[in-house]
Amino acid sequence: MYFLSPEEHKYVTYKLLMDARRDEVHPELRGWNWAHPPLVTIYRSRLGISDIASLYCPSGRDVYLKKVGRVGFKANEAMVEGLLLHRIISEIFTRAKAIVYENFSLTSNDFVQQIRDINIEKESSSWGFDLKENGKSRPPLSPAMIAKGKMLWEFERTRIAYRIDDIRSRYPYCQADSFVFLVLPVVVEQRLDGTFLGLSQNLAVDGYIFSLGMVVDLKFDPIEREFHKLATTGYAMVMESLYEFPVDIGCIVYVKFKDNQIRLKREFHHISDELRQWFIEERDKKMRMMEDEIDPGKPAECYDICPYLETCS
Repeated sequence: MYFLSPEEHKYVTYKLLMDARRDEVHPELRGWNWAHPPLVTIYRSRLGISDIASLYCPSGRDVYLKKVGRVGFKANEAMVEGLLLHRIISEIFTRAKAIVYENFSLTSNDFVQQIRDINIEKESSSWGFDLKENGKSRPPLSPAMIAKGKMLWEFERTRIAYRIDDIRSRYPYCQADSFVFLVLPVVVEQRLDGTFLGLSQNLAVDGYIFSLGMVVDLKFDPIEREFHKLATTGYAMVMESLYEFPVDIGCIVYVKFKDNQIRLKREFHHISDELRQWFIEERDKKMRMMEDEIDPGKPAECYDICPYLETCS
């Protein structure tokens, strides 16, 4: 998911990063400006990135029911599948790093032998997929979900194995820490404290590629939506608030399963003034809704997999 092709790498380096340097973000919209308008918040509520950036519900009533109404919901199959597939990607990258650190002189064949096929049915119980959520049981993992998970595991295992031999051939005297970074140049599930921006103190970004300064968000939603860019925008601003370096590039990776194959489409974008302003506006609107307990009402049109469909109706 996180390995760019040579063409994509060239596009990000010579197009997007150059554009970002030319169209510099206004200083007031950098995350490190969190103590001043327009980023400073007067509200005490704390929201997650998904609470702000997920605009599937046009009126935002899903956030109202969750945060103000304290209404529990039963996770549907689409939500469980998304959680499972995200976890599998995180798991294989984490295990791969541990294996390479332990024996950084290994070959691709050694790696494939050590990171054998995953037993999703068995291991998912330790990931919390047999637990209740909001007081209600989650749907069980279906054969289709498990098949997709195994396909993802094999897809990433093959790509990581290739990179081990590729990096070894180009950097034969590389030491362990440097070798791991070159083979797997991404931090997965990096924890971030969003307190400075009025957000949750326990955020997690799917991936961050340090060599490109790029925030990556995985989507198993078959439909590309403009508001998906709000998630990468929010994470970028939080990172700026914590580390005080610019994060200008985001990438949405759309993962689709078709004809027993994985299809990837990467949507690269500049985290521009417009996206930052949009994120802050959504943050303030939803925080005000929570603080003043304003029910925005049912939207004109609901999305099919909304977990609050029955409650809202």
